[in-house]
Amino acid sequence: MKVIKKLGAGLVFLSTLILSGCFSVEINAPAQVNQNTVFTVEAVPKDNEGEVTYQWVIDGAVVSDAAIYHTLMTKLGDVNVSLTAVDAAGNEDAQSTVIKVVPQTSLNDNFTFEVTVADKVGYALENVSVNVNGIQAATDANGVARFEGISQTELMIVSAQAEGYLTQTYQYTFDAAQEFAAATLVLQAVNPARHVVDATQAISIEETELHTRLELPANSFVTASGAPVTGNVSIAITPIDIRTVGTAFLGGAQALTNQGETVVLISAGMADYQFSANGEPVYLANGVAAVIEMDLATNLGDDGRVYAAGDTIEMWWFDTEKGLWIEDGVGVIETAASSPSGLKLVATVHHFTTWNWDYYKADDRSALVINCTKAGAAMDAGESCRVVARSASITREMAVGPEGVTAINVPPSVEFKYQATLSATDSVWVGSLVQTTQSGTNIVTIDLQPTTSEEGSVLCKVINATSTDLVGCDVIIDGANTRELNTDEFADKTGTFKYISGEQLVITAYVEGGAAKTVYVDTSAVAGDLAVELLFQLETGTIECTATLDGANQEGIPCPSLVEIVDETRIFVDANAFSGSPLRATFSYDTDSLMMQIALTSDVSGSAIRAYGSNYYFIGEPIWYDIDLSLGVPAVRHNFEVTSDTLYSVRCEDALGQSVDCDVTLYSPREDIIYQGLVSELSNPNRLPTWLIGKVHLDDAASGFGWASLPDTELYSSEYQIVEDQATGEKTVLFLLEEMPH
Repeated sequence: MKVIKKLGAGLVFLSTLILSGCFSVEINAPAQVNQNTVFTVEAVPKDNEGEVTYQWVIDGAVVSDAAIYHTLMTKLGDVNVSLTAVDAAGNEDAQSTVIKVVPQTSLNDNFTFEVTVADKVGYALENVSVNVNGIQAATDANGVARFEGISQTELMIVSAQAEGYLTQTYQYTFDAAQEFAAATLVLQAVNPARHVVDATQAISIEETELHTRLELPANSFVTASGAPVTGNVSIAITPIDIRTVGTAFLGGAQALTNQGETVVLISAGMADYQFSANGEPVYLANGVAAVIEMDLATNLGDDGRVYAAGDTIEMWWFDTEKGLWIEDGVGVIETAASSPSGLKLVATVHHFTTWNWDYYKADDRSALVINCTKAGAAMDAGESCRVVARSASITREMAVGPEGVTAINVPPSVEFKYQATLSATDSVWVGSLVQTTQSGTNIVTIDLQPTTSEEGSVLCKVINATSTDLVGCDVIIDGANTRELNTDEFADKTGTFKYISGEQLVITAYVEGGAAKTVYVDTSAVAGDLAVELLFQLETGTIECTATLDGANQEGIPCPSLVEIVDETRIFVDANAFSGSPLRATFSYDTDSLMMQIALTSDVSGSAIRAYGSNYYFIGEPIWYDIDLSLGVPAVRHNFEVTSDTLYSVRCEDALGQSVDCDVTLYSPREDIIYQGLVSELSNPNRLPTWLIGKVHLDDAASGFGWASLPDTELYSSEYQIVEDQATGEKTVLFLLEEMPH
């Protein structure tokens, strides 16, 4: 029988009526908490024999094994908290309670929050999912997600999630009501390289960058349902160099200690780990320990600490929902001959996420009170300045209103460089400051001065054999901030933009199929109107691909390609670019170029190219061509040779043996996706080549794998069999569908 006793200070004790002398545990937790506010839950053992181990579960997720756990809730409503405790004699008790999460006090019910999302290079990321206090929006072509008419609260959690990048989450603190605030989230790209390993074998993997390693025993992985993983596992390890992470540092280095304090970390090294099997995430089994390590990039910390072999450093994992690094265990520094510092970081962990070797000052810490002024006067009500504070390894962005912002604890003796901007209707206010933290409270006042914006223009001119044409172009302008001009924004073939006098501008324009040209402009030297003219002298290259079946039946096929020019310009040629007879794609490049490489991919070769912003990676092995442009205009022609024994039909059958149109995903042995879609879509009469209609190309069907499901039902299959028609020799990939287990 369970009873709930209401106690003072809003706490709830959940206990079990038991006989005296029997082991039990109670949960000490608040009955109600504010959204985004740190609170504590505590396990209180009774009549235990020896040491007690704990497992906290919040809303179905295992979160801690500590007796006291500090956390916060981002979602409103009731939260289920469960606790299992086992003492040294094996006695076990389990309890649970519900905590109600209520909204924070609103500072302003009609608040506008503009969030810009960019990659580390500074390029805007489009169609990124952005979340502000549970409200969802997507970025536009300029990387901006605008939230209008939302509630402004004291602490707002902002996250951005995009395929190919680590999820970035920031906490923004507001001390007073504002009408508008702007923030920028910078995303760290995930390493596109994948290691495919046998889950039943011991695993030892090392990345070249910073010698980032992972070691796991055999049979380490389970699925989300807890079932052991016995096939191949795909592993992505992303080393993150603390010397270059900048504003991509997840959460801006904000962290939650085991004591429930919010602090700022000094990172010694970090890396992200992601695991999947059959296209779905997998996890470490309970009790499995993994060893991770990486080079210590520098032996000197931000605050002057000198690292040495034998030092221990706290370990932290990033909670993408809360925007906080969570303290979890301890790592150690060891010697390493291959490391640039002669040292490496080592730790043993029991679950995976982005991990960080970090430390903070337990005593003698500094607090930063940051303010912006405009020519010595306070900002107007409703205004906010964007402040970026940078040290060697800490980067933090803040939206600072007229009341200022009190930053969380940071170490003393750290030099921060502050950059602040405030945009007005016809001017931009800018300011900077360099200051070293001292123990106690540090007042940081950044005085902004008005800098009237000027207007510049970009004009693109193309010269070819027959004419000189003014053309619209896509332009990226990097300076104090990043601006973009799309072709459809040009008036009379001229694009205009605002800039601040004194800015150092890097202007890159793209025309006609991806040809690019870059100029550098020092605006402090501009005496009149800034009018940038970019001159392109273009040539047109061609790509033409065919495929033959058993040495005959040659047909034209699209072959998505990447053209890389020696100056690092990249042109993506997708399948839709191929047309005409013969089937051919064209691309433009500037005659200033000397060399280029072209990588060809094709459905019939099991290869493909995937692009994420300015990054790309290949599935399978492309065909590479090195081209010396001094020898003439490139005209690449390639034939892919296919044999009949690599072509397979695909079929799904239900429990009655009836063929059904199911949704299928087929993988190569390296876990590359070969085909994804309905079986009926394989019979598209527009597929090329025609002998591939109704079939898929599989180089190694016996070692591949796949997944099939019947839409709007619970019928599925996680494996296939190969069936061969003895009369015709036709081979079929067959999925036998069954009810999905509950």
